[in-house]
Amino acid sequence: VYMATLNSSGINSNFVQLNSLPKKLSQGAAIIIANKIYFAGGFTEVNGGGISDINDKIYVTTINPDGTIGSWAQVGVLPKALSGFGMVTNGNNLVVIGGRDANGNDQSGTYTAPVNPDGSIDSWTATNSLPQPIERGSILKVGSKVVSLGGLSNGTILEKVYYADLMNDGTIGSWQASIHNLPQPLCCG
Repeated sequence: VYMATLNSSGINSNFVQLNSLPKKLSQGAAIIIANKIYFAGGFTEVNGGGISDINDKIYVTTINPDGTIGSWAQVGVLPKALSGFGMVTNGNNLVVIGGRDANGNDQSGTYTAPVNPDGSIDSWTATNSLPQPIERGSILKVGSKVVSLGGLSNGTILEKVYYADLMNDGTIGSWQASIHNLPQPLCCG
């Protein structure tokens, strides 16, 4: 984990290393809630480039006033081990979207879980699934909507754009396909 500061012109300082995650992980997801960073999922690469150890753990650290962070602690687990998924907040809930499971299968599932007052993650509930399996898509929260752009679906690079409402109860409404696709298939945003 590294940090840099931005000056008023938007130019960053040199990066400094902060407290590392408990293990090396690639293609996990991170979000910030208040003064905490949550990092979930991902995989560890083994020698020779193969994927090993798809992670189901969720870690948290506190952001200090000077921008540094505290040590990382496990505060929960994902509904299943995932990499290449999206994660957004919806009120006081984490929402996990799509990804690839430990068996190498792309996922369409979407799950939501409340963040407890102590920062731990409560039980997961399935909510409306994506229209198709998507891993490594760009998952964004825009106002009260969540948007999925591109990504991979069973090896095919997508140009699809999907969106859904973030409901007040922490769930996601039905996914809709945008009438406007990306200008070309794009993966891995």
